Amino acid sequence: MTDLNNITIKEAHKGLKNKSFSAHELTNHLFQVAADSESVLHAHLLLMQDEAMKSAQDTDNRISKGEMLGILDGIPLSIKDNMNLKGYGTTCSSKILSNYISPYDATVIKKLKENGTM
Repeated sequence: MTDLNNITIKEAHKGLKNKSFSAHELTNHLFQVAADSESVLHAHLLLMQDEAMKSAQDTDNRISKGEMLGILDGIPLSIKDNMNLKGYGTTCSSKILSNYISPYDATVIKKLKENGTM
């Protein structure tokens, strides 16, 4: 099994294409790492595990059908909360913006979604 703690995006992409591991396994592993370190690092305001696992399943379905993958397809990622993600808080870690829910996706988010990342 590939060491999922120390792979680059390029290696992760290759591993997904070669079926060395699934997007589900990769995403689940990284959520476990995040959960294990969160009490020390406090790195995340929100973990969207259900959404990430659905995206991973979508990628795994494309792989099983032999469809072409984009370089970031199936790669879990973190988005800073200064990027608008429709339907989610965009607080910039500010109490002033604590109730702001974005009505639209930022361009970078749209492009990530178009390429199977989210």
